[in-house]
Amino acid sequence: MRGRRRTRLSATNSECACSQPKECARLRDHADNLPLPTGAELLTMLADALDAPAELITAEQASSWAGRALTADELDRLSEAIPHSSIPDAIDTIAASWD
Repeated sequence: MRGRRRTRLSATNSECACSQPKECARLRDHADNLPLPTGAELLTMLADALDAPAELITAEQASSWAGRALTADELDRLSEAIPHSSIPDAIDTIAASWD
């Protein structure tokens, strides 16, 4: 590639979700040197993921339905309130209609 100038890619704020492009670039540049998890570690991660409760709706969806951003405390309260609301009956009605 004689005579051609190579351009090094670099992270910019538009590419970096955490707003720390230097850190993102550092991690990207060293990604090949990061250790891969062992089979046992992968099994543990998979078991943990399967044991985690399923999230029926996301925080973004709940906030959208609420018409405003919900705080972490409000999301916790919502999670506790939903099982005692009419929502489980509505889900049962919807799921029953599929049979």
